[in-house]
Amino acid sequence: MFLALLRNQKANKFMNEVMVELSRVTWPTQKETSSATFIVIIMVLISGLILGLLDYVWTKLLQLVL
Repeated sequence: MFLALLRNQKANKFMNEVMVELSRVTWPTQKETSSATFIVIIMVLISGLILGLLDYVWTKLLQLVL
C-alpha cells in the first residue's frame, strides 16, 4: 500500500504540501504547553466539583419530593 501511495502523483504532491505547511507552523514552547495543560486540568477539576455538587443537591431535592 505504501509503495502504491509513493507512485501516485496526487498523493505525493499532497504529502509534499503537508510537509511545507507543517514547516510553516509556529509550534508552542514547552512553557506555553505546560501552562495551557495546567489551566485545562484546573478547569476540569472545577467543572467536576460544580457538577458533583449540583448532582448531590438535585439528588437530595428529589429525595425530599419523592
